[in-house]
Amino acid sequence: MGSVGEIPAGLLARVREVYEVGGGRDRAGRAEDLEAPDCVESDARVRVWRAPVVIIDGRSGSGKSSLAAALLRHLRIAGIRNLQLTGPDQWYPGWYGLAQGTRTLVELLCGTPPLGHARPGNRGRDNRTFGYRVWDWERSQPGRYVLLDRARPLLVEGAGSLCPATAAAADLTIWVECDPEQRRRRAIERDGATYEPWWDVWAAQEDEHVSLHQPQRLADVIVRSL
Repeated sequence: MGSVGEIPAGLLARVREVYEVGGGRDRAGRAEDLEAPDCVESDARVRVWRAPVVIIDGRSGSGKSSLAAALLRHLRIAGIRNLQLTGPDQWYPGWYGLAQGTRTLVELLCGTPPLGHARPGNRGRDNRTFGYRVWDWERSQPGRYVLLDRARPLLVEGAGSLCPATAAAADLTIWVECDPEQRRRRAIERDGATYEPWWDVWAAQEDEHVSLHQPQRLADVIVRSL
């Protein structure tokens, strides 16, 4: 990816195909690195969510949110307007909550109950709608409910989004890479003094996530952000 917010050649077409056709993953396929020649194998996965799901993961400041926003903008121009956007940023229970954010996403996509405040609930009568509680950072407590429609396509973006269970529920999985110094600069510029004292705490949790779940190996596409 040339710069934050740009979409690598071929990725938009691939994402559009997922949402328009309703699938397209080669279950025994390989991860595609958009700039480097080496590839890593992806595990075979089975879909759980009713509608197409695309997941974007990566460390803080890598360009995930900018990529998601660019995809959303282009997809809407292309006529895909019923797309839902969500991610662990909505429900991390504070600065030590990355792992819990992953578990909550597993529940949303796969139906395995997590522990903690954001356990999805508030199902509709037709079992199509499924909700989670947004974390209120100012009050350090669970906030309002947000409902998702399992019959509508979903775009998930956030650190900790890719683990074996969530990858099994997705049609396309993306990992975003970026130089560590560039990532830190972006993140601090974006969130300012609030984030700076927590950078190391959050980075340690990202390290644990990468070590435990190896999200790069679960990615169908690897995007390198400059």
